[in-house]
Amino acid sequence: MHNIPLLNKGFNDINPLICGWESCNKGHFFGPASREYYLIHYIVSGSGIFERAGKHYYLSKDCLFLIRPYELTFYKADNENPWEYIWIGFNGSLAPDLLKNSGFSDDICTMYIPSLRNTFLSMKDAENMQHSSELYLCGKIFEMFSYLTEEFSPTPRGSAPNVYCKRAKDYIMANYASHISVEV
Repeated sequence: MHNIPLLNKGFNDINPLICGWESCNKGHFFGPASREYYLIHYIVSGSGIFERAGKHYYLSKDCLFLIRPYELTFYKADNENPWEYIWIGFNGSLAPDLLKNSGFSDDICTMYIPSLRNTFLSMKDAENMQHSSELYLCGKIFEMFSYLTEEFSPTPRGSAPNVYCKRAKDYIMANYASHISVEV
């Protein structure tokens, strides 16, 4: 097991608390346990089981699983093909809305999303940073949520009339000092 030493910077919006990776031995398990923060594991290779709220999920390469604060969970590497995973733990005021808009719900705590592979692999780069690991991981958390939201957002982008109104308002607010006009 390898943990990147992080400082709790107390960032309000998104605050990375823990990040690391492990190539598990056959049958390696963790739990039952709970945490005070959100924790997402991305499976790089192999397989295993994740248990939450009385349900068992068999997961393998390119799947991820979410553990919510104070949620009792258990996970175990497969006895024949144990998993290797990377994890990121975080808290912050934006976390609940980011999770909700990314396809997670009370019933959905696992996803298959290969497009996140490079995002999670690049989280390991934070280990080589002396002064900015936490900032770097903030960026990676937002990158992760951008992929998830694009893939699983419950509202199609730009489909609701209020989205057009909000975009127009935001554009005017950002460009009010410029010469803007409405063209037909």
